[in-house]
Amino acid sequence: MDNFLLPAQLQISLAEHEALITLRDALREERLPNDFKFDMSYGACGGDGCGTVGCIGGAVRLMCLTGSQHDIEGLHEPYRHDVRAAFSYVERSELHPTLAPLYYPHPEGSYPRPPFNIYTQADAARAITNYLTTGKPDWLNAASETLKPYLQ
Repeated sequence: MDNFLLPAQLQISLAEHEALITLRDALREERLPNDFKFDMSYGACGGDGCGTVGCIGGAVRLMCLTGSQHDIEGLHEPYRHDVRAAFSYVERSELHPTLAPLYYPHPEGSYPRPPFNIYTQADAARAITNYLTTGKPDWLNAASETLKPYLQ
């Protein structure tokens, strides 16, 4: 059994907490829907920065918007009309400061920065587990060996 912090301790909503657990399990077991492209650099709304919908924050927001935080149904193609709301949610990380380090693996101004698409599903699952148990994603320890030189 996982020893996760409570939503109140993490300063997030119950829906976000549940979505993170569901997403973590799906990433760890590599059972995301075929039409959901997990890629921390995939910008469904255009641009090249945030990674919505393919990122952790975009996935969490879509799951919450569709009321599917207990399963991954909210990540299927029919729900992609909600990507603008997911994009806005991720881009406004100041509204959820405890989640920002999870959604943005390397702080602004840190160099060299790895490309967002180098993060794997396993890396993301470990970072989510770290966040849920300690309140910090600890990307350095969650990252695969490919990423570690960038994050030190």
